[in-house]
Amino acid sequence: MMRSSVISYCGVIVAGSLIAVPTAQAQHGQAGLVDITPYKATYALTLGPNGPHSPFRTGSGRLIIEITGSRCTEYRVVRSMTGTLNSDRGPLKVQSESVITENVFGTQLAFSFNERNNNNPPRHVSLIARREGGRITVASGGRKVELPGNVVFPLHHERMLITAMHSGRKSISADVYNPEDSPGSVDRTSFTMGPDVTAPLPKGHAANIKELQNEKRKRVAAVFKNMQTGKIRVQEQMTRFNNNIMTVSDARFEQLRVKATLAAVTMLPQRPCN
Repeated sequence: MMRSSVISYCGVIVAGSLIAVPTAQAQHGQAGLVDITPYKATYALTLGPNGPHSPFRTGSGRLIIEITGSRCTEYRVVRSMTGTLNSDRGPLKVQSESVITENVFGTQLAFSFNERNNNNPPRHVSLIARREGGRITVASGGRKVELPGNVVFPLHHERMLITAMHSGRKSISADVYNPEDSPGSVDRTSFTMGPDVTAPLPKGHAANIKELQNEKRKRVAAVFKNMQTGKIRVQEQMTRFNNNIMTVSDARFEQLRVKATLAAVTMLPQRPCN
């Protein structure tokens, strides 16, 4: 099963850590957090093996991310991916779409995910996660899963990362909910911000637009570990603006390497607060 990193969920997307052990106020309030910029972006994907024993060969695909909402309403991310990856067992065709809706306080999340590999039965996940007291309760398919209270939701973490980049911090670490992997999955994440990228974007580059001319870019390194086992799930190198728009990414999974290059971006309107 192939999954693409964003997120920088986009995804996604965050001298010293912004949070070592997040307090309840830092996690769940929104005071001081920078808003997420609404946009729609298309990324060209180059797929290939990671490591000498990988069953994968070459491949390509397309990733589309659309982020809407504001701190006055709620946030919504729609991500769709199509790709073909050659492997020892022949070509693997993958189609997936996920939708995350999250309130501005980082206390409630709705998630749905659909994936189809070749002609295999589709995989579908649908869940609701709520922060109740000191824990998070996830309801999915008639069963419930509990997560520790220090876990943060993906879009709340993205706001933490954007805020860290705007303030010039060098790193941010947090335990972030990853519902795409499973209803009870949590990534222990670490983001390290490098220096600004000062080289101008080439003429004709997808991000060389008026709305992004005054936004700084940084090189960012991210590590995603399984919280339960401590095993590294993904290592990612990316260049992204101080808002939440990424221009390039190189993500290495256990056996798969996914390179993403921004092919098109459209800035979307954001409803002002009353």
